[in-house]
Amino acid sequence: MKFKLLTLNKLLFFFLLIPVLVFSCVESEYRKDTSKNGSELACHIFDELQLGVAKDQIPVKDIKIMIKELEAASMRSSDKIIEASKRFVVAAEEAATNYYVYPTFYPLAYDDTYEHMANHVETFLSLQKLTKACEEEGIAITVPSLEDPGEDVTKKIEFTVPEDAIVKNLYEANLIIEKYLNDFSWGDFGAKCDQWLKMDYQVSDNRSFVDIQTNKWVIKYFLKEGKILGPNPLKYYIDITSEEIYSDKKNNISSHIAEGCDQW
Repeated sequence: MKFKLLTLNKLLFFFLLIPVLVFSCVESEYRKDTSKNGSELACHIFDELQLGVAKDQIPVKDIKIMIKELEAASMRSSDKIIEASKRFVVAAEEAATNYYVYPTFYPLAYDDTYEHMANHVETFLSLQKLTKACEEEGIAITVPSLEDPGEDVTKKIEFTVPEDAIVKNLYEANLIIEKYLNDFSWGDFGAKCDQWLKMDYQVSDNRSFVDIQTNKWVIKYFLKEGKILGPNPLKYYIDITSEEIYSDKKNNISSHIAEGCDQW
């Protein structure tokens, strides 16, 4: 009798245990799926945010909204994403609050000042940590890069300079443009627009030429390697006989980094 009772108790315990085990397994899988989906969402928001800020494309109010969205999404992520995201959110909120012209997640943006540099360094370090956390979970983060200027910069435009030209070569044309831009301020800290040109751009030997029909030099500058902000290309025109100079209307895109220099 005791043996039968013991057997019945064991069977009862076994049947009661099965639902618990099944529920535990289901709950564990659910948590894994939730964590995976949360990590993917958080990393996608982060990727869109860091890329948009790097290219000065997201309005400041939207940057702050996306930071909050990232914070919410990361709470359903893996432990690694949660930890890295917490640090980045704090730093990014600081960057989106204290800036000169436009927020940056990098050590020093050209459109900012050294006043906020310490904060930028922390934001950049936290950005790197969250990038690594996302990539370790198989979620790629986009590296900001220069967009295609829309023309083959390696293909040389053939031309001849008329004998009566005062501006006889590209070197002289470049000096005239630099002198012209030196008359205008780059921001409010004493820098000049020719410094902006020299820092971020390279004059193109291949794509600059003399337009015989208009008797003008067409001088093109393309962003240097590692630069991703500002009009690309920059284009200026110089009359070959009078040295009169003016810029292409497409130069003026009200770029934050140009701080007004792209209007000249």
